[in-house]
Amino acid sequence: MEDPLASASSRVAAAWLVNRVTSAIAVGAPLYNSGAVAECVDIYADTISCCVAQSNIPPNVRDLFLDAVQRCEGLISISRKAWELRHALDLGIKEAASIADASRSPSPEPWAVKPSVGRVASSAAGWQAVNRASRLPRHAPSPGDHASRPNSRQRLADESSPLTPLSPSCCQLLALPEDVQPEILNQLGGCTLGALSGTCRAFRLSARAHAAELLRADQPSLFRGVAVAERSHARWPRALHSLEMLEQKVGPRPGSRRWADEWPALRAADSELSLGVIVDQRPFAPGGEGCIRAMLRHNAAGVSWMIDAGWSLLHASTCMALLAGGSVAIGHSIRERSCAFAASAHGLCDVLRQRACAISTAAPPTYASMDGPFGLAVADPGWLALLQRDTAPGCTFVTSAPLQAYLNPRGQPHEGTDETALLEPHGPVVLFVSARSGQGDVLRTLLQISPVSFALPPLATVTLVGTTAAGDLHDDTFGPIMRQCICVRVGVPY
Repeated sequence: MEDPLASASSRVAAAWLVNRVTSAIAVGAPLYNSGAVAECVDIYADTISCCVAQSNIPPNVRDLFLDAVQRCEGLISISRKAWELRHALDLGIKEAASIADASRSPSPEPWAVKPSVGRVASSAAGWQAVNRASRLPRHAPSPGDHASRPNSRQRLADESSPLTPLSPSCCQLLALPEDVQPEILNQLGGCTLGALSGTCRAFRLSARAHAAELLRADQPSLFRGVAVAERSHARWPRALHSLEMLEQKVGPRPGSRRWADEWPALRAADSELSLGVIVDQRPFAPGGEGCIRAMLRHNAAGVSWMIDAGWSLLHASTCMALLAGGSVAIGHSIRERSCAFAASAHGLCDVLRQRACAISTAAPPTYASMDGPFGLAVADPGWLALLQRDTAPGCTFVTSAPLQAYLNPRGQPHEGTDETALLEPHGPVVLFVSARSGQGDVLRTLLQISPVSFALPPLATVTLVGTTAAGDLHDDTFGPIMRQCICVRVGVPY
């Protein structure tokens, strides 16, 4: 009779081995496809060394890995070394999966109570897998696609390349026991789950569905009206990654505090940071002249337009209030990694993330002033990097504050300001071009919040496209732009 302790130990060792190897493949395959073959070999070699050093690794897997390392010592081609190491890692996964499957305990009786395996098993009850393996991922090229190879010297056949996706018949992660696979995926974040779903065809459904499950536990409203089949969409790992990025900056969503509770302090901090004056919080308290109700009443026309455009009343009110009255303070809290306005930051990002799922077209070219009382640099000093002389096209940075851009390159007049001054050329203007994704994928774009304005959430990636002198750029509607124009491409991990 088999020792149950030894059986459990072998299953844990097999699960660890599969987790370690699949993580290495998820990182190494994109490196190989981008031309970083040496870095890919280093990752595979380090993974094999780490696995061999473990005392409880199966002997046949250790021998398999040692033989691969020995064969690589006699190879000159760096690509052949990658091929040998990847082949050994694939066989290691297969051997570990067979060991785990052989040591599975018999199925419980129908009346037996199945033990809980954590938040994934408890929250995924009633879900059914949907077969979409025939659809390739549209948010990134396949690691085995020759179009993603940097030069002709790396033209290996898809079937023999060490970095091609594992076919369902070769990939054994999905063949692991039901209580092992969720524990492996539970250790991965949104970025890694997205890479995993694009690396191996057999991982696609499980990685995306797992990302959707983790995101659904934090923002259930995002999945209202979403069919079960759409929970294997490519957008869920990216949306989970954006949530994790925000939590790293301002902390998790406060359980007992809403963004409305932060409103007085948020408005006072926003005025102090943008105008440089200390403002009393009392006028922004409920019943005051600057309270939420008064602000929404003043912007009733804008809220009405958003509702007609498909926004819910709650989402339209949240977006209107926080963008107009708290963008500077939210950006400052993200840069300082402060949790003072965590509820406001999460509330605004939740609304924009949910709205992004409902759009089907990218935003047109939009503009925003770099300086001025409502300029980009006031809310987020990171935009000043675009004005440095050594900044070349292709340079990127990540924003910290939510912002608004407008169809009119001359700017958008604000209440209490001199409208003619805003219409005069002053300082550079930034031209936003939305990053376009593949068909069927969510757009990483600005979101329209009024007939003339669009919103960009914090933690967006900005890439410099180029800079034109005053008068060189011509807008089809507003004519020549008599200001220096900085063209950027924006991408948001909705």
